[in-house]
Amino acid sequence: MTNIVRQYLLSSFDERWMNFSMRLAAAKNLTSMENVHHFRVATRRLLVLLDLLNNLLPQSKYEKLRKYLRGLRSNFNALHDTQMIINYLNAAREKGLETEPFLKLMQKIENRFHKEAIRVISGLKPGHLYSNSIQIRTELVQILADPAFLELEILPKLDASYAEIKEISKLVNPSEVTTIHNLRISYRKFRYMIEIIIPILHDYPSEYLAKIRTYQDLMGEIQNGEIILNQLNQLSKKVSESKRAPVLAYFQTSYDASIQTFLREFVDVPNFWRDSSLSNMPWSLHPSSETNDETTQQANPDILLSETETTSINPEASLADTDEESKDHTTLAQDAEPTTLPN
Repeated sequence: MTNIVRQYLLSSFDERWMNFSMRLAAAKNLTSMENVHHFRVATRRLLVLLDLLNNLLPQSKYEKLRKYLRGLRSNFNALHDTQMIINYLNAAREKGLETEPFLKLMQKIENRFHKEAIRVISGLKPGHLYSNSIQIRTELVQILADPAFLELEILPKLDASYAEIKEISKLVNPSEVTTIHNLRISYRKFRYMIEIIIPILHDYPSEYLAKIRTYQDLMGEIQNGEIILNQLNQLSKKVSESKRAPVLAYFQTSYDASIQTFLREFVDVPNFWRDSSLSNMPWSLHPSSETNDETTQQANPDILLSETETTSINPEASLADTDEESKDHTTLAQDAEPTTLPN
């Protein structure tokens, strides 16, 4: 079992690093909405894997790589949000809403962020980053030879992540949407960790992951609405009252509905994981009818990335793609300065 665990974690590192490299190359070739989104997802998945293996990695190399990846990803937050708002405005226009005045303003903002993204990404020379990753992997091979690492290092990370979800869920307040955003971030990090180690768990139920995704989508719609409304309100002075009022009312109604839908669907945190290291896994106490083949399929990184990325770029689905650093990034000021890579 130890050899299986070690090999899978190393394979996960290789697969996520390869996917990150491919997405980076694609984004350098064309900074389209889809490529930017795929790149950010690949970066975030690699970061979660690094966080899961944090205690096993040499700290100096880990912190350097983690800081670089987070800084790199932040360069595309503004462009990503801008493109996604445009996507929603186009979808609303197809429904008969006159969004053209806002679209013209957003397209000007997009052009500026797009030029900055091209400048940043064309100047990337990630050779030292790849060299650092090779060193980390080499040391990881040696560290994972310890048969106790799964119980001592990996599973406690899942315990802590699940405990965080339960604590944050107690603080959810519909009048304070930040509490909902925090819960969504916690759920996403927990799901990414689960997806990494699914093959080494015993029959983890596939419906657990499906439920987590449902919760994330519901909370994502709330984040979407907040980002859109904040940006449109910022631009509203440049649009006549007769044209801005219907658009703002439309997105306000959608935003309010998304909160009500979430509150209706989200009752409590289900037993997705054990309560502590001394407890049994809940699915071992209540066997699920949907495990094995379907769950194993969900562990395939290509399938996982495809599912997540496809829904996120749909204007009718969740377009908020925030994380710990960008969860407060709910406006895109027209005169905002794009971030740059850390030295």
